[in-house]
Amino acid sequence: FLPVTFHPGEQSWSVLHHPENVWQKNDPSFRDDVGPTNFVPQGGMSPEETAALEAAAIEAWFANPPTKIIEAWGGDLSTETLYTSANTARPPQGMTATADTLSKGMEIELLANPTDNLRISINASKTEAIQTNVGGVFADYVEERLEYYRTTPAGDMRIWWGGGPTILQQMAAQGGGFLGQFELMKLQEGAAQPEMRKWRFNVVANYNFTDGRLRGFNVGGGIRWQDDVVIGYALKDKEDGSGQTFDLDNPYRGEARTNFDLWAGYRRKINDKIDWRIQLNVRNAFADNELIPISTQPDGSPAAVRIAPGMTWELKNTFKF
Repeated sequence: FLPVTFHPGEQSWSVLHHPENVWQKNDPSFRDDVGPTNFVPQGGMSPEETAALEAAAIEAWFANPPTKIIEAWGGDLSTETLYTSANTARPPQGMTATADTLSKGMEIELLANPTDNLRISINASKTEAIQTNVGGVFADYVEERLEYYRTTPAGDMRIWWGGGPTILQQMAAQGGGFLGQFELMKLQEGAAQPEMRKWRFNVVANYNFTDGRLRGFNVGGGIRWQDDVVIGYALKDKEDGSGQTFDLDNPYRGEARTNFDLWAGYRRKINDKIDWRIQLNVRNAFADNELIPISTQPDGSPAAVRIAPGMTWELKNTFKF
């Protein structure tokens, strides 16, 4: 037997079975003293212990293979092909677990004209998104398979031709693999969606000069403020001592952001039929070249970043007639 080729979350699998064991004689892992085996001894195990572990893992895995995934992804459940290399099932491209999101919020807007020339707009919004039904039936299936792998030798099945990690080790991948992401997703069920800024404020003001030497000119500016945002979680020990989990009560937060916009323009009539207007707009004034973290590693160091929007300007010239 060759072990199952298994990817996190049972995203793909394949099994090879050669009853006559012809191939093992040319395989470097073949041992005359223990019979055909493809498990590479690890952790000081003897050849006999390795062969026994392999046999138990294969028997347990085939006693309860992931038939739901095999069938859903086009695999063949017939006896003739279940144990052959011809039977390979792969997920659709870009497959991911789903979740429902319940969003709610409020928005307040105030428009004011303190004078005939000055206009002010103030906007405030609050948004919250709650995750529900995370994973759906897929989550139930994952829990079912995990229980089987953790309580039977099937969890000792190795991938990558017998020298790699076990199914459970590959799924865990040092806390950052499929299980880590799945556990975080489940822990966030019923909690506010991370990476969403709860509060936003905008203030815009524009002043038009209607008298004197500056008649026809206008100047203005805007301030855009965004609340800080959750971008990751540290790890903490589970209360039962069975491992680690994410500390949702003490998240890592990205900084609040403040941006400034400025503009100045001039307007006049060229004649009775043509109205001319020119305006210079500067967006993200005073912006620096920087990277903004959007997610973190468990130790708080950035895992992914984005480029902060730089300063841009636009000169707009229009004729209206």
